[in-house]
Parts: sequence; structure tokens; C-alpha cells
Amino acid sequence: MFSSSKLIRFFKVMNSFQIRWPALICSLLLSVASSSALVIDVDTVIAPNVTNYESLDLVVTNCTLTVDGLETFANLQLLSGGVLTHSSSGSATITNIVTVTNELHSLSDTNPALLN
Repeated sequence: MFSSSKLIRFFKVMNSFQIRWPALICSLLLSVASSSALVIDVDTVIAPNVTNYESLDLVVTNCTLTVDGLETFANLQLLSGGVLTHSSSGSATITNIVTVTNELHSLSDTNPALLN
């Protein structure tokens, strides 16, 4: 197994790193936590039908993030220069145009029903 001289040398090396270990562990934890977030640093608009940012950790810095519609983020941080806003309209509504394709229609006659 291990000789006593190897064990003593191992513990001496570990003791020399004793002060550095907490700093190393903290820096690793912070780098893992910050690397999982999406950093937005240019002006960005998230439209109502855009789901690319759903359930993500977002960090907004030095730009404006405009969110229209209902969005769900895991976490949202505004750092220095970061602004969170939404679009405005005179009628207090935002139009969300949705295109529907491949919609099924039931035929009750030989001619399809007219959609008005």
C-alpha cells in the first residue's frame, strides 16, 4: 500500500494547500454558477411567440432587454447598465400574430367549410 514516508509527504503537500483550497473551491463554484447563465449584452427584444429563452438563467448587462408577452425565466439578473422593459402601445395591447399550419378540418360535406 502506502509507505509511511509517502503518507507524510502527501499530508505535508496537502497542508501547504490548506489556505488555498477554500479560495479554489469558491472560484470553481462561482465559475460554474456564472457559466450556466446566458449573458445578454446587446439590446434584445423577446417577442410573445419566442420561446428560446424559456427556463434559462439570464444576465442582462449594459443593454436593454425588452420582453413582450408572458415569459418564464429560471433567474433574471440586471447588472450595471442593464434595463428590463416591455413595448408600449396606445391601446395598451400588444398584437401577437400566430401562423397556424397543418390544421385538421373535419369534412361534413364534399366541400370544405368556408372560414370567415
